[in-house]
Amino acid sequence: MKYRCIIIDDNIIECDSLALKLKQIACLEIYATLSSGLEAVNILRDNKIDIVFSDIDMPGLSGIELLKSTKNHPVFIFISSHPEYAVESFSLNVIDYIVKPVKLERLIHAANKAIEYIQLKKLLNNQASPKASSPDTGNNL
Repeated sequence: MKYRCIIIDDNIIECDSLALKLKQIACLEIYATLSSGLEAVNILRDNKIDIVFSDIDMPGLSGIELLKSTKNHPVFIFISSHPEYAVESFSLNVIDYIVKPVKLERLIHAANKAIEYIQLKKLLNNQASPKASSPDTGNNL
């Protein structure tokens, strides 16, 4: 299975470098590379995206503001030169936070974490669905 992802970074060199690294991870499909959070709003609203790799400090709409403004958001991995945003990011339930410069090994670790989370969430949702439709027998302990 391929996991659809987008990359958001206002620095085109950083964005291209990240895309080259992500292309080495076979189970990821890069849907789009974007230069701002504002561009991502429509993509996230109109498309099924599994993972967002986003810079935080961007003009217009920061990565954190994008995450806060997105309903039913995909898994977010923040990539930033600013480690001071990590605490706030984790309080918003991002799956990982990578400090630049990005090393391939670290990126693979973050991607695997995101994929495991997506798979676990899907498994739990599938297990919850049959219980919701089965009649209550009243034999609960």
